[in-house]
Amino acid sequence: MKRFGALLITAFMASLFLGCDGGLQEGPPTGPLPESGQPSGFREMMEKQGKDMQTLKKGRPKDASQRK
Repeated sequence: MKRFGALLITAFMASLFLGCDGGLQEGPPTGPLPESGQPSGFREMMEKQGKDMQTLKKGRPKDASQRK
């Protein structure tokens, strides 16, 4: 039983030290970077949010007395 416990502990510790390649990669990305530094999906989302904010700002009454 002692040997089995030692084997399990050794296997567990080895798996922790060796890890696996499927996790997060450290360091800079290996592929080419976009010119702006932002992913295309992020840029599209920010442009959409900016348009929505402009629409809301234009629809707001300018005078406080007009607000409910």
